[in-house]
Amino acid sequence: MKPNYEESYHKCICAACPSYNDCCQKSGEKAFCANEKCSCSIEKKSCRCASCPVYRENNLSGSYFCIDERGY
Repeated sequence: MKPNYEESYHKCICAACPSYNDCCQKSGEKAFCANEKCSCSIEKKSCRCASCPVYRENNLSGSYFCIDERGY
């Protein structure tokens, strides 16, 4: 887990993403850009990473952190 994961978890908007699914919700997973890819199967429906405060504050690039396991 990244050092500022707890702070990122509370700021992230993963749960508002169209790709976020019931599996993610039940497991409480989010803030993928700060932690690691989702353990659930994710379908690429649409990505909102670029509009997330965590994404902007950490100068991230790319999208679908929930699938690709990239982050800071």
